[in-house]
Amino acid sequence: MRGLYHVGFAVPDIEAARGAVGRALSVEFGPPRPRQIGDWAIWVALSIEGPPFLELIEGPADSPWAAPDGSRFDHLGFWSARLADDRDMLAARGCRILLDGLKAGLPMSFHEVPELGARIEVVDASAARAPLLADRIVIDPLTTTLSLGEAPGV
Repeated sequence: MRGLYHVGFAVPDIEAARGAVGRALSVEFGPPRPRQIGDWAIWVALSIEGPPFLELIEGPADSPWAAPDGSRFDHLGFWSARLADDRDMLAARGCRILLDGLKAGLPMSFHEVPELGARIEVVDASAARAPLLADRIVIDPLTTTLSLGEAPGV
C-alpha cells in the first residue's frame, strides 16, 4: 500500500456537507459524482486540496455508507500497487474484508477495523489514471496530487 490519500466521511446530505465543511475549513470540493459500488448507487465528492483529500459519501439507507444518525468518519483510503496482495495482507492481519471489489469487478477493497471504529479502503493505483472528481481532474497515485487535464499516457 502507498501512503494515505483520503479520509472518507459518510454524510446524509452531500450538498449540505460540502457547504458546511467548505465554509468551516476553507476547503473546496469537486462536484458530487454518482458511483455504483455493488448494488448501491452513491454520491461522492472529493476535496480539491490534499493530500490527504476529504471524501464525502452519501449512500442509500441499505448501504455501508448510510448515515441516518448524522455524518460520521467512515474510512481511510490508501493507493495500492498490488491490490490483491494488499487485500490478502490486510485480511491476514485481522482486517475482515467487507467488500471485495476484485470479485465485483471494482478496483478497490474495503476492510473492517473495529478497533479503529472505521474501515480501510485500498484502491488500485491504476484507477487514479481516470478522472475521479470532474471532467479533466485526475489524481496522480505517485504523488497523490490533483491536476487539471489528462493524466500522462491516458
